[in-house]
Amino acid sequence: MSGDKKKSMKEPPGSWGLPLLGSTSRVWSDFVGYVLETMSLPSNRHPTPKEFSHPCPVFKSAILGCSVAVVTTAKGRQEAFSDERSSAFTHHGGYHSLLSGALGISTVTMDEPDYVNLVREVFAPLFSEEMIEKYIPTMMRVAQHHVKDWLRKDNIAGTGEGVKAYQVLKGLFSDMVYEVFFGKIPKLDKKKIMEDCGLVFTGATAFPVSGGSIFSSSYDKGKESGSRLKKVVKDTLLRLIAENSSRDEKTFKVEERCIIESVGARICEILKKSAKNDDPCVHIQGSPQKTLTDLCASHLVLFTTGLTTKLLASLSLSFLRVLHNPRNMAWLDAVRKEASRLGRSHQLSPSAKASERYPKYVDLMQMKALEQICLEIERVFTPLAGLSRGTQDKDASLCGYKIPKNWLVWSCNFTCNRDRTVFPIHPNKFMPERWRSKKKEDTKKSPESQDEKRTQVEFCRENVSKGRHLAFGMGRRKCFGTHLALGMWKSFCYIVTVQTHWKFEKQDADPKSSGLPMHGDDSWRIKWIPVYRPSPDVTVHFSSNFRLRRRI
Repeated sequence: MSGDKKKSMKEPPGSWGLPLLGSTSRVWSDFVGYVLETMSLPSNRHPTPKEFSHPCPVFKSAILGCSVAVVTTAKGRQEAFSDERSSAFTHHGGYHSLLSGALGISTVTMDEPDYVNLVREVFAPLFSEEMIEKYIPTMMRVAQHHVKDWLRKDNIAGTGEGVKAYQVLKGLFSDMVYEVFFGKIPKLDKKKIMEDCGLVFTGATAFPVSGGSIFSSSYDKGKESGSRLKKVVKDTLLRLIAENSSRDEKTFKVEERCIIESVGARICEILKKSAKNDDPCVHIQGSPQKTLTDLCASHLVLFTTGLTTKLLASLSLSFLRVLHNPRNMAWLDAVRKEASRLGRSHQLSPSAKASERYPKYVDLMQMKALEQICLEIERVFTPLAGLSRGTQDKDASLCGYKIPKNWLVWSCNFTCNRDRTVFPIHPNKFMPERWRSKKKEDTKKSPESQDEKRTQVEFCRENVSKGRHLAFGMGRRKCFGTHLALGMWKSFCYIVTVQTHWKFEKQDADPKSSGLPMHGDDSWRIKWIPVYRPSPDVTVHFSSNFRLRRRI
């Protein structure tokens, strides 16, 4: 776009909010409610499709002391976060600055492509579908252990006190993350590492609300935990690199027992291939030079912090909730039928080998009903309130508005995922069938419905083919741990549908609560930061699914 045309553009409409604080406290308490109010839409219920007909595509605000452009449409999000616009909106905004500046966890940004490529050279092969296959038995075993524990607490028949859903799901995925990343490393304090993993992200989310370490003990604990966890990871990597360096290059292999061992082996492999057998220094903007080992340790800390466990807990709670709804029982039956078919070739008996006891990663990905449910959960009940990027040192354009340099760009996934231009058929409704491949029967429908169906199916298939699971980002900044996270989530979904029935306790609406109902038609209320979850937590009862367990 020409410079003259950019100069003629206006900044997005909106308000900067309060002096200094801007809209930070409002965003942290109810981000979606804040966006809906700014768009002049009701914030205490799900807006109707007609109300969404002409949304404001972008507005300005001030969050975390930064000027922010908030995107509210799917087209605007695609424009800001697609690979084609990577030159205009590249560096991390929001939590990247917070984690690197406040908690001292430095990672590379898109401003530094050489270092991004170096980090991807280490991690990408370890998070491929083939490598994730090695961890599926561990994920299944951990999920099965926790589900059995829930059944014991509920007296097997679901007549006990039940468990707090979000809390126990966080515990399950914290255990799973530890076993996959640290599980085979000796002499590590599992309890302390899991505690530190949770506190790092708790401190980060406390920082913008409380004003940092001056007022917040959570922030101080998070910073201490981050430093302690990074030291443990770095020391482990250095020891593993030293062990691998002593091996003969012909017998050198990347270990597959847990991810940290694999990272240490990958770093050593890269060093052996380089001209010098030294750990290369990496320059990160605003930070002293760090080695590749420092950088990988920081990324491992980010992978293992509470955001991963909370994101997976959010997705899994939505899975339990929507399939508990009587209107969706046909979908639960479809998943159980798929699980039953898989179970004929995989035995859950303890005597079977781990590789034979559970389905493979490719089997989980080929469960069509489960895949459609998971994709629709990510759309309707997306665990992350939004994605973030930042502008470079020059102005950019977005949805016809001028975005000055050094602004952040945030998307509101709630409104983007309900954009009628992309999802014309019941955008507020949970409809996994919208992700089905087009069938011949569609041609028998009226031309109007046929066109709508084709538009939606083509969009959905395009998103699936590009792997755009919005829970894990999109474009060049998409998390390269997506396969790992999907493996964890679907391992839980498989185990819980095979082994249990579940029901939620009725919960009266809290008159003091604010925000949208969690699933549109119930009394659950939600919080959005750091992830989509019920507030207060809800109680769920599990009972054993004896019939299906015997069958598989």
